[in-house]
Amino acid sequence: MPPHPHRLGLAIALAFASPAIAQNPPPEPASTRLATVEVSGQVLDRRDLLQQGETNSVTGFDLSIKDTPRAVTSVSAELIDLLNIRDLNDITTLTPGTFTSSFFGVAGSIDIRGTPGENYFRGVRRVDNPGNIPTPIAASDRLDIVRGPASPIYGPSKIGGYVNFVPKSARAESGAYLDKAVGEVSFTTGSWDRAVLEAEYGYKFNADATPVGYYLYGLHENSDSYYRNDGTRQSVLQAAFDSDINERTRVEFGVQYHNYHGNQNAGWNRLSQDLIDSGTYLAGTPLLNLDSDQSGRLSQAEIIAAGGLSAFVFAPGLTTAGPVASFGPNGANAVFALDPASVHQVQLSRKNVLIDPEDFLATDTTTAYFDFHHTLNNGVQLTNKLFFDSLDTELQNSYGFSQVIDTYVLEDQLIASWQWDASPNVQADFEFSPSVRHTRAKLAEDFLFEFLDRRDLSQGPSANDRIETAGLFDSAQFVNDLTTDYTDYGLAALSNLTLYQRWHALLGLRYDVLDIQSRQARTATAGDAGQQASDTDSGLSWTASLGYDLTDNIRPYLTASTQRTVITGQGGEVSLANVELGALNASRLYEAGIKGNFLDGRLFTAVSAYRQTRTNFSSQNLSTNTSTRGKGIELEARYVVSDWLSLIGNSAWQDVINTNISAGGQFAFFNPANSGIAPENSFGGTVSGLIDGRNKRSGIPDRVSSLTAIVKPTDILEVFATVTDVASMPSGFSGVVRLPGYTVVNLGSSVSIGQFEVQGFINNLFNERYFRANASDLFGSNLVLPERPRSWTVRLRYRF
Repeated sequence: MPPHPHRLGLAIALAFASPAIAQNPPPEPASTRLATVEVSGQVLDRRDLLQQGETNSVTGFDLSIKDTPRAVTSVSAELIDLLNIRDLNDITTLTPGTFTSSFFGVAGSIDIRGTPGENYFRGVRRVDNPGNIPTPIAASDRLDIVRGPASPIYGPSKIGGYVNFVPKSARAESGAYLDKAVGEVSFTTGSWDRAVLEAEYGYKFNADATPVGYYLYGLHENSDSYYRNDGTRQSVLQAAFDSDINERTRVEFGVQYHNYHGNQNAGWNRLSQDLIDSGTYLAGTPLLNLDSDQSGRLSQAEIIAAGGLSAFVFAPGLTTAGPVASFGPNGANAVFALDPASVHQVQLSRKNVLIDPEDFLATDTTTAYFDFHHTLNNGVQLTNKLFFDSLDTELQNSYGFSQVIDTYVLEDQLIASWQWDASPNVQADFEFSPSVRHTRAKLAEDFLFEFLDRRDLSQGPSANDRIETAGLFDSAQFVNDLTTDYTDYGLAALSNLTLYQRWHALLGLRYDVLDIQSRQARTATAGDAGQQASDTDSGLSWTASLGYDLTDNIRPYLTASTQRTVITGQGGEVSLANVELGALNASRLYEAGIKGNFLDGRLFTAVSAYRQTRTNFSSQNLSTNTSTRGKGIELEARYVVSDWLSLIGNSAWQDVINTNISAGGQFAFFNPANSGIAPENSFGGTVSGLIDGRNKRSGIPDRVSSLTAIVKPTDILEVFATVTDVASMPSGFSGVVRLPGYTVVNLGSSVSIGQFEVQGFINNLFNERYFRANASDLFGSNLVLPERPRSWTVRLRYRF
């Protein structure tokens, strides 16, 4: 039986309850710790554009962005607020290589360098979240976007990279040194009845004469949506506490709770190039009404009785349902056809998407941490980090998909760090870290009766296209009902060497042992129902970087890394097949770059070139962790020109190849242009098959560039403009539909008078018509998400 989270947590706590623990010494008292204004030369860097602070979320060592031998961008809460960054998809304006295709409209995580990324919370990996709940950007104090796999100190990770989320409640670290309480209250409104209320408060209290800093944050949103039948209801609560018990010992602990109610958004169906280019949609309802019992929806039994609505193309002109010629109103496969009397072309509104008023996505997450820091007499600093994260999701889509997820992770890291000054010319920092991470993942999903094109979006849902799904209707069964338990035992060592004040070498090594077991429930309809698989896998990860200070302000670097990756699904589960093939796969990165500070520190630039590969692609998950080989070049610049003008620019060129193509091609759902079946003869059901010939990853452009200008003409007024230019891209793996490139302009302003602030924003100023590919590897030739038109936002804030 897998360990219960509370018992496992107690065992870990007892195992590491030694006089331990801190990676960094207690911070120096400073009543201005919450301030974000920094001085670079004689110019004020109000929004921390120049990223001059240190972060340990990349290598494990406290290094500045310039001195970190990896491509990384840090984005402050002040910059997120000023530029009205609404979700993770907007991060593209601030960091290169992060353009993200849609995962059914939910910005849970981002694509980095063309492959799915991960989310970290204060440097610890969270439960996988491709599209279960949007990451609450507004609740962050800082985002660190790391491109490429994580350092070995953090354990197995995906090749693309990750976003390290530092919560606003992290400001508790400075609460013990505040002379008075600080906080703010804000209300945000905007297009489509947007309504968001936020409040935060920080101060200190004494516990047995020991000051304890605390910070509280809350968000509540009740907003409608541009899309019909959509909306967002969510609440985020954070609390954090920080205390120096004595000169050598400090504790940090906190919690975040996020409750979300909304929808997944599949966007437009019945995709064609004409629909993209001119908005012309093929309307029409299915020829045959399969709702024989007049229940108002289709049961799985009714669909089976009609002969089924799925066909697989196994040879040109031939499908598992019969030859292509048999599809049509007068053929043997008339059940796939639309009623000829109803077929016509219409102009489709971008508001009309594949969301039923009955659909819902309900998710709760709870994240908690407890860090205990201690410095030994010999100067060794010890840190024990205990971390918990849970994800509970229920999803229902009436076009035939449902999902239930109940997953948690519990992790403990013990980190010992010390310094060694061998001579004036040789200095070194070291870290040694054993860790254990347990995951219990449970996912149940129903997808065999998922028919995306059956519904006519110009008319909306009907009894003949609403499907009874498992979890909501007793008549339906889950296809997969997987439970996975796995424990990762890791041992890592890192060193950061400085030689002759100019040469810098970062070396890391990690060994992981993964004990894993997956079980398919007997009630599942999958072919492996009632079966289980278990394995003990192991692997070595390493990283090596070399940098050289050409001057005090310019450092080129080279990095090579091999990192282990656990191939999981949408709920963190691992399929039985992937357990048997080996769930612990490998990724490899080669990166070269140069970073520099110029013009008295007012200009920061970074250029990186990379090549990265999933080296073992026997195991894969098409929706969350595809096997890829990518290469690219990324440029980034931040320039504080003067007290009143700042500039941010970035650009990325990338080429991402799918490496998991079998001899027959990659499985995908077919567009009529792939199947050879006329649209009006196939949209009543689903046609799939293997697509051969192309191997470039779809839904990802090969070039994205962005430029932002921030102007502060007076002490009370600040304005900005952002321009983002995206190249065209294929929507799906087959490439039969291509999404046009686009340029989007956003504007905003902020007026501050005393403790009050008013902000106003216009997104998509010129009302650009553009699209984002939706789950591109599987459904990219069938679905596309039309993006929102011009919109406005106003925020009122009071600070104290």
